[in-house]
Amino acid sequence: MTIAEDLAREFEAINDYLKAVSDILSDGHMPDLSGLDGRVSELCLQMEQADPEIQQKYMARMNELLHKLDACENQMRAFHETLKGTNGHD
Repeated sequence: MTIAEDLAREFEAINDYLKAVSDILSDGHMPDLSGLDGRVSELCLQMEQADPEIQQKYMARMNELLHKLDACENQMRAFHETLKGTNGHD
């Protein structure tokens, strides 16, 4: 498998994972995020080590992933705030 194929597969896997996280949060549950940071770090390392033409090809997907990670963080913060409000804690 080529580096480009590996990157494409990992982008898709992380996107699917983040979609599942969003669904779990929407259902009122806290998702297990263990391992996500390692996967994202590995993806960043693969991008860094890839040839410039591959980096260029996947830069838009990397930016999209960063936006999805930000959205996930915001959704988790809102979930946490909801929990604090239901439990009567500050």
